[in-house]
Amino acid sequence: MGIVFENNNWHLIAFCRLRKAYRNFRIDRIDSLRRTGEHFEDEHPSFSGYLELMRQEQSLHKVVIQMDRDISRYVEQEKYYYGFVKETEADGVLEMTFMSRSLEGFARWLMMFGPQAKVIHPEILKEKVRALALAALEAYK
Repeated sequence: MGIVFENNNWHLIAFCRLRKAYRNFRIDRIDSLRRTGEHFEDEHPSFSGYLELMRQEQSLHKVVIQMDRDISRYVEQEKYYYGFVKETEADGVLEMTFMSRSLEGFARWLMMFGPQAKVIHPEILKEKVRALALAALEAYK
């Protein structure tokens, strides 16, 4: 179905014939691959549907932010650590979607980009970023 970066490792999301269910296979633990010629005929959920199911099972938080294209080069490697899922671009602005384990950690990471990054969803993340910004201002009075 897809490949995702989670917990500092790449994972292959695929159907497991042994367990007869979709599973998450760590790529660094795959010893070898070979074509069998067999075809998988069943319909599978969409990748976004699978990620939503993972979110519910693992207490992940869906996060959507907007960021200027100009500063996106600063997040290229780190975005995977924070649960990057997808991005779209319109008029030089990236909209990025993440599945994050920690809104507190995500808020602290986002603070590095100041006004060039904006939280779209969830509202509680906006509140966490505001609280961190106010605490930082207070510390430098």
